[in-house]
Amino acid sequence: MRYRIIARLLGFLVISIALNMIGAMLWSLYFSEREWEHFLLTIAIAFVIGSGLVYLGRSRKEVSISHKEALFMVSGGWFVAGLVGALPFYLSGAIPQYYDAFFETVSGFTTTGASILTNVEALPKGLLFWRSYTHWLGGMGIIVLFVALFPFLGVSGKKMYQFEVPGPEVGGLKPKIQSSAFILWKIYVGISFAEIIALKLAGMPLFDSMCHTFGTMATGGFSTKNASIAFYPNPMIHIIITVFMVAAGANFSLYYFLSRKNFMQVLHDTELKTYLVIILISSLVFAFFLYNPVYYASFFAALNSASFNVVSIMTTTGYATANTDTWPMLLKIWLLILMFIGGCGGSTGGGIKVVRYVILIKYVYAQIINSYAPQRKFVIRVSHKPVSQAVIDQILSFFALYVIIYALGVMVIASYGYNWPVTISSVAACLNNIGPGFSSVGAIGNYAFMAPFAKFFLAFYMIAGRLELFAVMIYFVPDFWKR
Repeated sequence: MRYRIIARLLGFLVISIALNMIGAMLWSLYFSEREWEHFLLTIAIAFVIGSGLVYLGRSRKEVSISHKEALFMVSGGWFVAGLVGALPFYLSGAIPQYYDAFFETVSGFTTTGASILTNVEALPKGLLFWRSYTHWLGGMGIIVLFVALFPFLGVSGKKMYQFEVPGPEVGGLKPKIQSSAFILWKIYVGISFAEIIALKLAGMPLFDSMCHTFGTMATGGFSTKNASIAFYPNPMIHIIITVFMVAAGANFSLYYFLSRKNFMQVLHDTELKTYLVIILISSLVFAFFLYNPVYYASFFAALNSASFNVVSIMTTTGYATANTDTWPMLLKIWLLILMFIGGCGGSTGGGIKVVRYVILIKYVYAQIINSYAPQRKFVIRVSHKPVSQAVIDQILSFFALYVIIYALGVMVIASYGYNWPVTISSVAACLNNIGPGFSSVGAIGNYAFMAPFAKFFLAFYMIAGRLELFAVMIYFVPDFWKR
């Protein structure tokens, strides 16, 4: 492991995070808040630390990082981002405990949306903007942005890109990784800009439009309001956010195909069709149960609330227009299942990913066929393309590891004596990068009451879930640390 190269890359990452704080600092100046001083201090600290790391790892020639170094850089990069990004919250005193600030920032960068804040609206505007902006940076991936915008670093970004982008397979964009990363970010920025305009036209203030767009496109869920999207009674705002959450939960490579008028590639995408069918069926079932005097007197209101909250949970966004804790038990269990499904591979959504379930179900079906007809050859296909055995093996390993890690997490959080809804849903919400769970950590709750180690533990689970387990679990393999 060449730690000097990793130090250099982390140094540039720290500097880039500091530069991204300038927008939040400008908002603080605009609203005449003193927090701009804390942003400036953080930027200065980050530049000193980042420059020191860059100097430590200085090199005059282009190098290719190894598989092991790429893994270390990607997973380490997210921890470093959380440590640096937490400084404005801590230095300003808005979040007095550094571990709370770290939890909030990691939740932002990993697009989880779990919060320790009991009164979001009391936070200064500049910090609110930074809090939401961490979502947007983490949504498409800070490492992907790093690969796209910093080719002058002289280090190949191919392996980092592969570990960063979620899903079992990445492909279909461009043969050059930097080109693919840049295309993804252009699409991401373009759709984000469209949502900001749509929300502004629907009556949401510009500041709130930007912050909620960051949360929507990153499927993160941080809001500028204590009541989340329920603060806005305008159904059009709910519909706009629902549509863009659906868009953010789809594979972003499909938007590239659309831009190239390759409509058949999109129409034949098995994962997209499955994703949309799950959303449609779930929304209709939820609307059926909610359309009564106890919840919603009109079917449109029931369908609007059902579709918003179904999409919010399945895409792992975490916005809310209702207190789902009061909904029938069947719907709460259904929402819990949607948490474990998540968005599509190559999206900003978390969870296990729809494509993995599609492949797993087809694999199980093939095994059932082989149990009575072993001579029959069964090729697993997704979007008319055969799936390699290597991908199938990786998916089976992922599911096995996921069950083990989730069970371990439940045991750790249960040791603190929290009730079962909190224990089961908090681990699921953080591992799947959703944010809100049930009971005290539900849509109108928060994680402030949890013990310091529990918060750090769940923050670790957020990063593990964002990087889809393997890139973080390698730290616990002794062989990884051998030369």
